[in-house]
Amino acid sequence: MTWPSDRIVRRFNPGTFQTDEEIRAQFVVRRAEFDLVAQTLRDNLDTPCCQHLMIVGRRGMGKTMLLARAAAEMRAAADLSAGFLPVRFMEESHEIRDIGDFWCETLFHLAHRCAGVEPDLSEELLEVHDKLASRWRGAELAHRSRDTVLEAAERLDRKIVLMVENFRTLCEETGWEDRFGWKLRQTLQTEPRIMLLATATTRFGELDNHDSPFYGFFRIIPLDPLDTEECGALWRALGGRTGNGPNLRPLEILTGGNPRLLVIAARFGGSGSLGDLMEKLVTLVDEHTEYFRNHLEGIAKMERRVYVAVLDLWRPSTSQEIADRARLDIRETSSLLRRLLDRGAVEVEPAGKKRRYLAAERLYAVYYKLRRERDDATVVRQLVRFMEAIFTDSEFSAFVRRLRVDAEKSPNTWELLEVARMERRFGSVYDWQELQAAFDREEWERVLAMVDRAASPGIEVKLVRVGALLGLERPHEVLTVCEEIERACASGSDEGFRIASAMAVHHKGEALRLLDRHEEALSCFEDAVGRLESSGAAVGRRLLANFLLESVETLGVLDRAGDAVRAAERAIDVAERLEDPIGHLLLGRGLLFRAKAGFRLAVEESRPLDGEIAACERIIERFGGDPSPEVRWQVTEAVLEKANLLVFGGDPMAALDALRGIESRFEDEAGESKSALKRMAEAIRADALFQSNRAGEALEIVRRLYSGIVLDTEVEVRRLTVEFVRFVVAGAKEEDLLEVLDGDRWKEAEVAPLSVALKRRAGQVIRTPREVLQVADDLAERIERIMVQDRQYRERVRGNGGRHDGSSAAPAPGTPYSP
Repeated sequence: MTWPSDRIVRRFNPGTFQTDEEIRAQFVVRRAEFDLVAQTLRDNLDTPCCQHLMIVGRRGMGKTMLLARAAAEMRAAADLSAGFLPVRFMEESHEIRDIGDFWCETLFHLAHRCAGVEPDLSEELLEVHDKLASRWRGAELAHRSRDTVLEAAERLDRKIVLMVENFRTLCEETGWEDRFGWKLRQTLQTEPRIMLLATATTRFGELDNHDSPFYGFFRIIPLDPLDTEECGALWRALGGRTGNGPNLRPLEILTGGNPRLLVIAARFGGSGSLGDLMEKLVTLVDEHTEYFRNHLEGIAKMERRVYVAVLDLWRPSTSQEIADRARLDIRETSSLLRRLLDRGAVEVEPAGKKRRYLAAERLYAVYYKLRRERDDATVVRQLVRFMEAIFTDSEFSAFVRRLRVDAEKSPNTWELLEVARMERRFGSVYDWQELQAAFDREEWERVLAMVDRAASPGIEVKLVRVGALLGLERPHEVLTVCEEIERACASGSDEGFRIASAMAVHHKGEALRLLDRHEEALSCFEDAVGRLESSGAAVGRRLLANFLLESVETLGVLDRAGDAVRAAERAIDVAERLEDPIGHLLLGRGLLFRAKAGFRLAVEESRPLDGEIAACERIIERFGGDPSPEVRWQVTEAVLEKANLLVFGGDPMAALDALRGIESRFEDEAGESKSALKRMAEAIRADALFQSNRAGEALEIVRRLYSGIVLDTEVEVRRLTVEFVRFVVAGAKEEDLLEVLDGDRWKEAEVAPLSVALKRRAGQVIRTPREVLQVADDLAERIERIMVQDRQYRERVRGNGGRHDGSSAAPAPGTPYSP
C-alpha cells in the first residue's frame, strides 16, 4: 500500500491529528512486535494482575508509531475496545516531578481521552483535576488523583492503559529518593484496572538490577533495526519505486534500518530512483541539518565532545583513541563514554578483546563527515558510489543496456524518423539531415527546440519529442506525450497510425522502466508487440524485432530467463527476414541477447552452454566479414561472449584459443569503445589463466588493468569489482589481489569495501567503519555464493555427461561472468 500523496507522514509525532485509518495504513513494519502487544492486551482482559510492557528502541526506531498503532487497535477491535481505554501521555512529561504529579497527569490525560466516549465524565474529571492540582501536593495529591482514576475505570468498566514514553527519563527526573519507582510498582502490581505500556531508548539499570523496583517487572519488546525486506516494505509504502532485493541495501546500511531516517530519505527522494537519492545524499543531509544538529545539541557539552570524536573517527575505536581525538583525559573519556552508552548514543563493537566504540546511529557519522567538508567527506561519497555500483539491478540488464546504447548508436533515430517520414510533414520546417545529426550527437535539447518550430504538432512531431525526452530521462513527460499520441492514433486505422500507436505504447514502457516499474514496462512492450504482429511494412517488422528485444531486457531484470530466451528467439526469427543493415544489427543483437539470457537459463537448468556458444559462433560466421562499424562491434562482442561462456563452462584453454588474435579487432575502434573491449578481453584472459594455474601471467594482466583505469564513475567501480570477484572465483589468492589494490593509494577510498572483503576472506582482522564493513561482508558473501554455484554447476554438468539430471540447480550466476 502506498500512502496517499495528500496525507501527512509524521516523522516525529506519528498519530497526532491522524485518523485510525491513516495510522493503520502507515503501519507497514514492526508487525511482529505489534502482534506481541496485541496478544498481551488480550491476555490482560480477564487477568487479576496485568502484564506490563516496555518497548525499547533507539530514537526513530518506531516506538511512538507502535504506541499509536496499539491505541488504534484498542479503539477498533471489538474485544479490546470493550475492555481497554488507551491514555497516551505527552512524549516529554515535563510536569511530573514526583508520584503525585504522575497520578495528577494521568487524571488530566484520562479526562481528555474520555471526551470522545463519555463527555459528562470528562467534564467531571477535568473539574476534579483542577481542584486537586491547585490544592494538593505530594502523597495526598497522589492518593486522591489515583483513586479518582480507579473510580473512573470502574464507571467506564474498562481497564486504563497508560502509554508513557521515555519512561527512563521520567524515572530519573522524579528522583529515586522519592521512591517513585517503588510506589508506582506497588499500584501496578496490585491494581488490575491499570496497565502500563511504556517506552525507553535503552535498557536501563532499573530494569536489570535485582534490587531495583522494576527488576523483572516488564515484558521487554526490543525494536531492532529493520532488515532489508522491512526497509523495502516501508520504502514502497512511502512512495519509493525501488522494490525488494539488493537495491535497498544502501539505504539500509546508511540509515542503520532506522524507520525515521528512512522516512526522511523517502520524503526527500521518494519521487526519484534510488540512484537519484544516492547522488543527492549531500543535499539530503543539508535539507535536514536541523534534525541532525538538534540531535547533537541534545547531548551535554562534555559528552558531546566525546560523541563528536566517535563520529569523526567513524570506525570502531578504543577509549584511548577517542580520548586522544577529543583531547581529554582517558579516565574522563571512559566515564563520558559510559554515559553515552547509557543514553544509546554509542554502542560497543560486539567482537574483539578491547572494547571499541562507535556511533549507534550511523547516518549521524555520515552527516558529520559531510558537514565538516574534510577529506573524509570524499570517503563517504566514495562509499556511496561503491554501493550504487554493486547493489544494482540484474547484471543481465546492465549487459543489454550497454549493447543497446553502444552497438546501435541511437536506435530511436531510425524508429522515430522513419515513421515521421511516412507523412513528410517536417519538410517545410527544417532539414532532415539536421535533425538526424542532432539525434546522432544526442543533442536532445536542440531536438526539442527543432520540433517546437514545427508548424503543426501532429503525431510525428510528438514521436520525435518523445525520443528527445527519453534521451533527457524525463519519464513523466514521456508518459504524458505518449498518451496524447495514443488518443490521436485512435481516430485512424491505416498502417501509419498502427505503427505510431505501437511506438507510443513501447515508449511508455521505456519511461516506466526508467521509473523502475518493470512489470508495467513489460506489459507495454508486450502490447506494442501485439499491435505489430501482423504488420507488413518494413519499418513495422524492424520495430517488432526491436520491441521483442526490449522485452528481453526487462524479462532479464525480472529474472525470467526462460521467457527472455523465447522473446529473443522470436526477435531473431523476425530479424532474419530483414535484408538490410538495420536487420543485420537486430539479428546480431538478438543472437547476443539469446546467448546471454540462455546462459542464465542453462545454469538454472544445469545444462551445457552449447546453444549459447553456437549463437555467438553464428554471429561470427555470418557477419565476420561485414565492414560496418556497428556490425563489427557486435562480432567482437560475440567473440568475447563466446570466450566468457567457455571460461564459465570450465574450459579455459578453449577460451584462450577463442581470444587469440582478438587485439586485431580493436584496431578500428577508438576511444572508450576500444578501451572497453580491450579491458573485457583482458579480464576474460586473466580468468582463464587463473583457472589454468598460471597465476603469474594472470597477475601481470590484473596489474595492467588496475593501473590503467580511472575510477571516476559507478560503472568503472562496478566493472573493477566484477573483475576482482571473478578472479577470486577463478582461483586467485586474496593476498595477491590485495597486493595489487594496495599498490595505488590514490584509489584506496574507491575500492575500500572490495579491499576489506578480500582481507576478511584472507582471515585478516580489519578495523573500518561499520558501513564499509557491511558492504564488504555483502561482497564477501556474494563471492562465496558464486564460488559454490560455480562448483555445483560444473559438477552437475560434467558428472552427468552434459545431460540434465532433473536435480535442483544453483541459481543463475552473478557478477563474475558479466562483462
